Amino acid sequence: MHFYYSMDEWELYDLKQIQMKCIISIQKAPEELIDSLKNELEALRKKYKDDGSIEQMKIMTDTVIQEFTTSLIKL
Repeated sequence: MHFYYSMDEWELYDLKQIQMKCIISIQKAPEELIDSLKNELEALRKKYKDDGSIEQMKIMTDTVIQEFTTSLIKL
């Protein structure tokens, strides 16, 4: 998972486990694994035409948060 909003951090998760918990710090992961996963992510982004920049993702996230907050205020 790439946390892009307020920091540029990566975490690896074992999705086959019942509990989703961080299994390895990106700093401790083998370089080959990191490169492989980033390449796979990039290929999937191209396949699904997810070509937004980090700045665009931040704007999109801010918009969703603002809309959600506004909807709560109306309740």
